[in-house]
Amino acid sequence: MQCIERGVSAAREFEKSPLFKHRTPYDITYADEADAELMFQDYEHYPSQWYCESCMGEATFDKIKEYANLSEEKREAYEAYLSNWDEGTLEDFEERYEGKYESPEDFAEYLCEECGYFKNLPQWLQCCIDYSAVWRSLDTGGDYTEVDGYIFRA
Repeated sequence: MQCIERGVSAAREFEKSPLFKHRTPYDITYADEADAELMFQDYEHYPSQWYCESCMGEATFDKIKEYANLSEEKREAYEAYLSNWDEGTLEDFEERYEGKYESPEDFAEYLCEECGYFKNLPQWLQCCIDYSAVWRSLDTGGDYTEVDGYIFRA
């Protein structure tokens, strides 16, 4: 009972203080500081490249909102993209993203088929194509890159 009385007494004293006019914990904690220094310490649900303890601006919040609107699959692809291109925007990602493939060789085969390279090639000759070599050429030529199974145009 004595503990409750002390709590009520402390609350009444606080109501009389100039700090009581503030309505949020931030206002109460930093009421006497003209320019309080804030620190952001949680970056679990967005890419760590955007994390900054003290300088998270409006542009970063906009990126986080765009990121939150992506599907889970696109988020994973975007994180792979950011691991290779630190300053990549979502728009750049959308332009460069080709998809997720079991292997880079699978992408090389898909690309050859989509570009119509097999139209006049006999079926027996199509089986002789070394897609590992095709991928090496695409990768070392700087046309495409693979990050964790995701393929991006370079």
